[in-house]
Amino acid sequence: MIDIRQEFNSELQYRFPNVFRHKEYVGVGPGWWDIIRNLSSELEAIIEKLPEEERLSLYVVQIKEKFGGLRFYMNAETDEMFDLITKAEEESLKICEECGKEGAQFCGIGWIKTFCESCRKIERK
Repeated sequence: MIDIRQEFNSELQYRFPNVFRHKEYVGVGPGWWDIIRNLSSELEAIIEKLPEEERLSLYVVQIKEKFGGLRFYMNAETDEMFDLITKAEEESLKICEECGKEGAQFCGIGWIKTFCESCRKIERK
């Protein structure tokens, strides 16, 4: 049985081959997947326009959650790419990582997460 996160990783590698040149595991919940899809589409368009030798050095190395926000790390990036990544990371602070609804940051003992009220209630149980 294939994990939905594995399916998402496969989708990203298929749709955005320049951005996801290497197999990387997306370690965030499905609520942020649309943010990642939109960002990846914009990054792919930028990378496709570059000379091949430049394209090879611009790829994702890690996607994770840290301090309640999306972190999208690339091997290298242009200023335009940096701005898009920053915007996506900021957007994630207002979107529930689990369901994609409007959310806010919540602190627990040793953690900060971005949840909607419903997902926060589930997390606290």
